[in-house]
Amino acid sequence: MWLYINKENEGLQDRRLKPAAEDLMWIGCERVLVIVAEEDHLNGVGRSYVGELKKGGWKGCASLHLSSSSSSDFDDILIECESGSDRIRRLSVPDSELRYNSLVVLKSRVYLIGGDIEIQIQKNEDGTTDKEKKIGYRHLDLGVGQWGLEGGKSIEDQFGAAAVGHDGLIYSVGCQQYRLSPDGIVEKLTPPPPPLSHEGGAYESRLLGLTSKKLFIYTIGAGVNCSNLLLSYDLESGTWDDKYDNFFGFWSAGVVLYNDRYLFSFGTQNLIPPRRKMVVPGIYVFDIERRQWLPEPVEGLRTDGTVLPRVYRTKPADDYMGPGYSPYLFQIGNKHKLALLWDSRAMF
Repeated sequence: MWLYINKENEGLQDRRLKPAAEDLMWIGCERVLVIVAEEDHLNGVGRSYVGELKKGGWKGCASLHLSSSSSSDFDDILIECESGSDRIRRLSVPDSELRYNSLVVLKSRVYLIGGDIEIQIQKNEDGTTDKEKKIGYRHLDLGVGQWGLEGGKSIEDQFGAAAVGHDGLIYSVGCQQYRLSPDGIVEKLTPPPPPLSHEGGAYESRLLGLTSKKLFIYTIGAGVNCSNLLLSYDLESGTWDDKYDNFFGFWSAGVVLYNDRYLFSFGTQNLIPPRRKMVVPGIYVFDIERRQWLPEPVEGLRTDGTVLPRVYRTKPADDYMGPGYSPYLFQIGNKHKLALLWDSRAMF
């Protein structure tokens, strides 16, 4: 509009249209969100503005929101939010039911494992194409921003999380467990775990931790009194071990530290809560060498609904389950630093 109204303009670099970089540092707010359309030929102006904010000495966090023309297949994408102390990227995710997928990062790639992938199986003489949907996986190169297809593999829903092993391979957990290589090779871990099924089907298995030698999973409600059953898979011998104590609650994929000795996991409750007593969420530690959980959570984290969910008093109907929310735990860099995340939505 400015270029149309003012015939004596100096183009998109006109100082009356584009503030000087040194003036931008005085913007009073702490966050700026710039929204541009993906196919708008002027979206470069918005990108440039975000770049000038970052270079001009402004101390806030500038974000660029790119509205995609193919929103039926992909969510919108937030390119990046960066200040002197943080960097955030919100990535588009192929349209699928995220509850049945796992995400993992390996060598600047994000892998989305599970979900329906539509595959062309044959082209007909009339020009139409027969397609079939299979479970598979995709990867996203962080430097490119586009999802590549690795799929067409018959991988069951992978809702139990995934992790990268010391061998550079991806281990994914669901109703079946898989080992995946970055070049597209998919291997089902054999033999399958001990019989873990009930009248309604297979129990849900979730990743608990991954060491250089073992994969730890747990199955919800497969143990005595609907407790969780803990199992480990020896990556060298290909054998399962279920000689562990049962426990309760929902648990994040854990972080293994101190030379594969201790597994840290964020749980929704204490491991074996007394009936009609307090349920205590927190980060708990599994001693891999001694094959047992430490009874008390890591100290120093408030259970007041800010850092951790509140301590919860059980009711007769939910003695073992406690409140419903999703716990997540992450390792920050190569140091012994952890970050936790939880939401208020129920697990089911």
